[in-house]
Amino acid sequence: MLQPQGTDRRRAEGPRSGGFQLRLVPAPDADDELVLGIGAARLRVGDEAALLYLTPEARSRGLVAAVNEGLRAGDRIVHVVNDVPVTGWQGALAAAGVDVASSRLAIASASDVLFRGGHFDPTAALDRLRELVTSRGARRTRLFVDMTYLLADVPGIERALELEARVGEALRGLPLVRICAFDAGREVSDRVADVLRNFPMVIGEGGSLWNPYYRPWNELRAVRKAAHLARPAREAK
Repeated sequence: MLQPQGTDRRRAEGPRSGGFQLRLVPAPDADDELVLGIGAARLRVGDEAALLYLTPEARSRGLVAAVNEGLRAGDRIVHVVNDVPVTGWQGALAAAGVDVASSRLAIASASDVLFRGGHFDPTAALDRLRELVTSRGARRTRLFVDMTYLLADVPGIERALELEARVGEALRGLPLVRICAFDAGREVSDRVADVLRNFPMVIGEGGSLWNPYYRPWNELRAVRKAAHLARPAREAK
């Protein structure tokens, strides 16, 4: 944007003793920014983003690209898969040229991490998730989670919102980014919709954008306590 000529001249002369004092702010550390590998999407350590896909092919393309980029950058990749078996995803990555034997790549099933023993318990799931993502020789970790786990038919899965409400705090301080893959081709349940609202950034093959439906968990919980989230009224037949 063009600046008024007078403004440029004042900047060239430097700060003056009168008026507001200038304070230099250090530029963000470039090491905190990472390229996701999907379009032009970039994240910073500590960020969370929702990756939307409409088909299994789109899921595979996006996640293969993201895994490749993460390994290329020297990061550790942890992927909690749900819709596909661990061996199936390893095969898909290997077919795409990914070194699945890399010590920086860990693939685990949601049934083993999130609802081991066929029962979902948020506290136990958080403990296993934190242990899984704790860095082992890499400066950063990129955590991918297949969010179809929200639709799993296991006892206690209705407490999944509790896990999602606590996961940010539980993983705070780790050199981590979390990318959660949502199947946008499926019917969206209230549980999935509530979780999706918690991600400030949404990523797709076309690029990334700020989530217009984003609501922090503390606000969403307050609304939930007061009343159910409003739904569009159905037209009377």
